[in-house]
Amino acid sequence: MRKLILIFTLLLIGVSTSDAQTNLKPCSTPEFSQFDFWVGQWELTWSDSLHGSNIITKSYNDCVIQEKFDGNPGAKFNGMSLTTYNVRTQK
Repeated sequence: MRKLILIFTLLLIGVSTSDAQTNLKPCSTPEFSQFDFWVGQWELTWSDSLHGSNIITKSYNDCVIQEKFDGNPGAKFNGMSLTTYNVRTQK
């Protein structure tokens, strides 16, 4: 009976470990976190009267850094960028 309980326990541990490994986020390696310092809300000023805001988020299952820039009405421009790590080129 003890052997049966031991085998059953080991099987459960093995299933739990393999489930945890298959549920990892695809972009959880350190390379995908190189620009995490940039994530957040930023208020920008580049002259006495021109300013804007920048909202940086991680999206697409934390695989992409998304930037949304909104300039004040005097700046007359807005923008968006997407940044990700390319595993194949390692860049």
